[in-house]
Amino acid sequence: MHVSYELNQFTKSNLAATKSRWQSVAGKDEFASEYTVLFDWVNTHKDYSALKADSLAYGLFAPKSRYASAIVDVVSSKKGKRGITKLLKVYVTPELWDVTAHQSQIIDIFAGAIFGTIDLSVKISSDTVKLYGRSDELLSLLHSLHIHLNRSPKSMSTTVSMQGRWLQIATS
Repeated sequence: MHVSYELNQFTKSNLAATKSRWQSVAGKDEFASEYTVLFDWVNTHKDYSALKADSLAYGLFAPKSRYASAIVDVVSSKKGKRGITKLLKVYVTPELWDVTAHQSQIIDIFAGAIFGTIDLSVKISSDTVKLYGRSDELLSLLHSLHIHLNRSPKSMSTTVSMQGRWLQIATS
């Protein structure tokens, strides 16, 4: 599957572009009720310099886009040599509020968030990735990924399991 989205840290510039775009698409009142709290949270959760057991906000960007198509809530923490990275939430742009009309693009966004979180865990040397199926759609996608990963040839040191609403990918 080709994923056309990339998980990146927010900068002052791309965060401002994202907020402006989402506000213009949603409208002033809808943005205020649906996204003001989210963007306030993003502003206080983008200190990428220190990995602590706190949520960090990442943007999911289409190639060459100045604004994010989704905001992703990721937690990364280290305990000794072992680390864990968790994908907690995916907030999709208001451009895709009509889920039926944009189903394939939304699936691509969720896939981008999943694979972006896995890539992030490799970069920071986490040995466990946990992906949370907050919505029924994401949970269904995680179940499909679980089946696919367990059918695919893999390293003997990798374990893939569903634990309630969590898909866990761990290396020993």
